[in-house]
Amino acid sequence: MARKRLKIKISPSAIKIFIVPLLVFGISFGIFQGILYWASHSEYFRIKAVVIDPALQFINLRDVNYLIGDNIFAVNLERLERKVANKYPQVSDLKVTKKFPDRIYFEASKRNPLLQVLLSGRILTLDENGILLSTITKKDERLPLVEGLKSSDKTIRLGYYMGGKDLKAVINLVKEFNQTNSAQICRINTVNVSNISKIEMVLSNKLTIIVDKDDIKRRMKILSFLLNQGQINLEETKYIDLRFKEPILGKK
Repeated sequence: MARKRLKIKISPSAIKIFIVPLLVFGISFGIFQGILYWASHSEYFRIKAVVIDPALQFINLRDVNYLIGDNIFAVNLERLERKVANKYPQVSDLKVTKKFPDRIYFEASKRNPLLQVLLSGRILTLDENGILLSTITKKDERLPLVEGLKSSDKTIRLGYYMGGKDLKAVINLVKEFNQTNSAQICRINTVNVSNISKIEMVLSNKLTIIVDKDDIKRRMKILSFLLNQGQINLEETKYIDLRFKEPILGKK
């Protein structure tokens, strides 16, 4: 006896439910691919200018102008920021953005050198946060030179933080000095921190200032008062020791 074949009937409404969305998806995907292809090949989205923040005028234009002519969608901002930051450690808070249709903007702050450190035969230039900006062989006479720091076992790399309690104390000392009126009269030539309890700071007027790492702000205010109010005779004074309740003046 022959078996009857089972016939499956598909209603028109069911066809609409499945076929119509597929058609819509296919058309939309095709349109999207077309737009993507146009955007990635159109001259309209080719980079025509790279705009650099005024604080970053030290950047070599060859390091960024190679972007001109590239498609703006192809630029990897994260990779670009990392590349520029690694080459220019003096850059702070770098942000690279796309300005459609054809501009790339570089915005940042510049790290300003605060002092130099003599370490392992090299002169390291640091900013106020202890970030290493450069390694050179010649002292910059405009910056204090810090001597007596213990050698660090860490790899010295541009753009990295140079830590250590002694270095923090010196940075704090230089910053507080610069914020007082003392900086208008003279500058710091050298700072010796071989003994953190007896930090010796030699000024450009040949006067030696002795402090420790404690209560730096108050002691720099006392120094500013002494220098600005004519309380000392620089020709007769060799040093001022500020570690005690009252300043001690040493005669030449």
